[in-house]
Amino acid sequence: AGLYKHPELPDSDDPEADARTRDSVNPLAWNQPEVHDVWRHWRSVCEEYTARDGSERLLVGEVSVPTAREHA
Repeated sequence: AGLYKHPELPDSDDPEADARTRDSVNPLAWNQPEVHDVWRHWRSVCEEYTARDGSERLLVGEVSVPTAREHA
């Protein structure tokens, strides 16, 4: 979920906070709308392989977002 950052992402008062807590504490650094286009592209690559040989592919990732709506 950290592939894109908000374009006006300010410097953090505590730049190591995310790594230390292992949580996405800065909403401007995580889960930006652009990341969904990347995931859709990756999915389309998998579907191209499936179309070629009939074997479905699976993408697995670890993403932490604060709400169930964001997971959807």
